Amino acid sequence: MGRLSAIFVALCIVLIACSIGTVLYLRFGLSGTESAIVGLTALVLLEKLSPPGRILPVLVGCVLSAAGAWLLAAAGLIPVFG
Repeated sequence: MGRLSAIFVALCIVLIACSIGTVLYLRFGLSGTESAIVGLTALVLLEKLSPPGRILPVLVGCVLSAAGAWLLAAAGLIPVFG
């Protein structure tokens, strides 16, 4: 039950960070890069302010790694097969 709670909290933190980035992009006219940077900053801040645990940093690290790989693939800096 503890791991399920940690996964739920991690997903909520990611959702909050994405929401912050989307609001900045749509409402305040920031570019996609600027809003992504602010969203990732919010994600790291929420991770650091959350209660200590073992699963949350691992899940957030996986999400950030996947987002980084996606950004590199979108920029054409790494080859994409398929």
